[in-house]
Amino acid sequence: IRDVKQQESLVMNSTIDWELLTDLLKSQFVHEQALTDEVKQMLNSFQLYYGLTEREIAQYVIYAADLSTGEIDEKELYSIIINANQHLAAPKQEEATVTSVVPKEESMPVVSEVVVEEQQETTVANTHLPQAIQRLITLAKEMTPFDFMTSIKQQRNGYVSNGEQRIILDLVQVGTIPSEVINILIHYVLVVKNNPTINKNLIDTIANDWSQKGIQTAESAIEAVRQRDKEFKASRKEKIENRQAQSYSGKKYYGNAPKGRVASVPDWAMKPNETKESPLDDENLQLLKDQLSQLKTSGNSEQVKGE
Repeated sequence: IRDVKQQESLVMNSTIDWELLTDLLKSQFVHEQALTDEVKQMLNSFQLYYGLTEREIAQYVIYAADLSTGEIDEKELYSIIINANQHLAAPKQEEATVTSVVPKEESMPVVSEVVVEEQQETTVANTHLPQAIQRLITLAKEMTPFDFMTSIKQQRNGYVSNGEQRIILDLVQVGTIPSEVINILIHYVLVVKNNPTINKNLIDTIANDWSQKGIQTAESAIEAVRQRDKEFKASRKEKIENRQAQSYSGKKYYGNAPKGRVASVPDWAMKPNETKESPLDDENLQLLKDQLSQLKTSGNSEQVKGE
């Protein structure tokens, strides 16, 4: 842990032309020292997420910079870029479509049937994929996560919420999976799973899993989607079979009796009524006869008195 704390701040592999950006900022009296590692990391995340140009980035930095001190307010910079881009209604590539690549009613079967051999080269593997999946991979590689997500939402007459932007932007800023993998993840959540919005817990769970598995390409992400869907179906099938087995076991034990509480029956009630007759001995038998004789005599006497 001590070694990790002593390491320098993480700066992701960047596609920003920092020399050009520095020249643009110098013309507006913002010095290069203001671009700290933290600021660079933030700008790189926004560039990957929105596809910003160096001139656009320079404008945002100038607005967030204190010209008297030359320092950049990171919170202000974050807010400026978010607010400036959150109302974009359409992706920059108007001809690009995402959800139409895999129709909603066919998205689950098509994606779940894709198999990409890890040993094959990407260019070779693409030739074995269905045309719709090849198109999806191409869009995932060419579009920024913001444009990709906005395209899906626009085709569904929806919009990208501020919360969804922050979820994906945070994922971009972590930097463990590239943009093309993030796009496949967005497609899986919104199109394959048919969710109206992006859920942070679900996104973080899958992204963390893919990061640990070393998934770095759109092709391997689609294979991960197929495997995840396969495991989900197997788990669901097992649960259904277990439920049916339990139901069958219950019917076998209780028959077709209605469900409810079963009253317990005492042991004596379950035993048959067994009565044994024991014959009288001679003495008791004679005593019984005498008693009967007396009863008859008494009865006749009462009858005569009554008459």
